[in-house]
Amino acid sequence: MRTIRLSDHPGKTLQTVHQQRQTAEDQAVARYEHALAQHRARVAAARAVRDDARAARRWLVWLRGAFAVGVLQRRAPTRPVFYHATTDQEEILTAGMTGEQLVASELGRALGDDWVLLSGYRNCGGEIDHLLLGPRGLFAMEVKHRNATVSIEGDDWRFDKYDRYGNLVEQGRITDRGGRSPGR
Repeated sequence: MRTIRLSDHPGKTLQTVHQQRQTAEDQAVARYEHALAQHRARVAAARAVRDDARAARRWLVWLRGAFAVGVLQRRAPTRPVFYHATTDQEEILTAGMTGEQLVASELGRALGDDWVLLSGYRNCGGEIDHLLLGPRGLFAMEVKHRNATVSIEGDDWRFDKYDRYGNLVEQGRITDRGGRSPGR
């Protein structure tokens, strides 16, 4: 079977999500550095007031200034902490890409050279993961990679997700953002 990739929409979307997360982290670091610079300026100003009071032998003002410097130093902004775990959206996109690759590799093993798999067909109406063209016709495939049991009645696609002990943990419909089933 020959495979032709028309687009890599999930890969591009995943890359965009990564870039958005990186941009958010960069912005958080920039905010922290700005707050830290402001904090250092306030501490330096308080030290200057304190040191001027000591030079002028104004001991009560100096004592207040010493306490003020200590309080300001303890109020330093905290550095942002980033946990580089994947987001839910990244996991969903990665699972979808994995499912599409699994389908393509299994079809490649099962079908002969007279079949062509077009991956990533997109138009203004949406995206189809795979178009399979061969001697028996044209087949459109929408791949969903879920750890669930899927039941289909016409255009109503539902899933039941179970944990490793066999307990039902989630149920729902399989639809796109517009509410359409994969069959539509």
